[in-house]
Amino acid sequence: MGWSSYPPEHKRSFKRAVLCYALVAVFAAGLIYARADRATHAWNSRVPNASADIHTVYPGANTTAASEDWSVPAPGEGQGYVSIVMTDAGLSETATARALDDLPPAVALAFSPYAQKLDDWLRKAQDARRDSLILVPMEPADYPRNDPGPQALLSRLSEKDNSARLGWVLDKSAGTVGAMNFMGSGFLSDDRNTRPVFDALKSKNDIFVEVPVTGGKAVAADTAKAAGMPYLAGDMVIDASATEAAIKKQLLDLETLARKRGYAVGIAQPYPVTFNILKDWAEGLDRRGVKLVPLKAVLNTKVQHDKAAAAQQPPDQPPPDAELHQSQQK
Repeated sequence: MGWSSYPPEHKRSFKRAVLCYALVAVFAAGLIYARADRATHAWNSRVPNASADIHTVYPGANTTAASEDWSVPAPGEGQGYVSIVMTDAGLSETATARALDDLPPAVALAFSPYAQKLDDWLRKAQDARRDSLILVPMEPADYPRNDPGPQALLSRLSEKDNSARLGWVLDKSAGTVGAMNFMGSGFLSDDRNTRPVFDALKSKNDIFVEVPVTGGKAVAADTAKAAGMPYLAGDMVIDASATEAAIKKQLLDLETLARKRGYAVGIAQPYPVTFNILKDWAEGLDRRGVKLVPLKAVLNTKVQHDKAAAAQQPPDQPPPDAELHQSQQK
């Protein structure tokens, strides 16, 4: 039996019912949208965190203000300093609150410029005397398959356009001690891209931390040195493989590097397993000859290390053809 066979009054009733259903659906959708922020806040407020544990779980952790300009002595034989930066802060309210409350004070947080309530998060970090960085979205080598977002610095853009995007990011960086790349394996590989970025950061006296590229090496170090930019290369992403065994292995490697070189920098991500392992790892770190310190302390140690290495370099020897030329003149 087709639609045309139904009586007119049945058709009118059906149309009224459909219209009423549509109006109810639109009203419900509007109500849900209007109350979304309130519902999200209520949900996150019921998620427990360990804010009371920070002063008791880490007896060996450094509690000196992370924002101070650290001047630390050179580490002794078999000792070293380690910094940890947890990235992607601000994107998850629960994870960011846990990072602020539950990690040792020396662990820095790198905040996404796309985060909601970013000003509030940065203020909370500053009140907690914890170092913060702003993440600068940059073009990866496989762009656009991996997209760092609408304000990313791109090789194909003009310097003026990239400068405007960088300005948008840095306008959100009040209270931070520096910047760190978000993606960027493509953009950072060309010093024509990075020099304007470092000039802008240097004018703010900021640190730049480069996240290591899998299977690669730090590519911005030379440009940063030429620009006179305070620079640190992350040595490893400790939870690139987010399993308990892999993270513990990376942390042991980070300790070994710190004792060998005097300093090391690890990058972490806000995974639940990472939080849990960092708590246990930090507790006995001092007893193993390694101290967890803010980024400025590691930066100062790196500067001391580089100066000592340069002083040990032998003077440049004249090339063999120069000695031959001198003997011929005699």
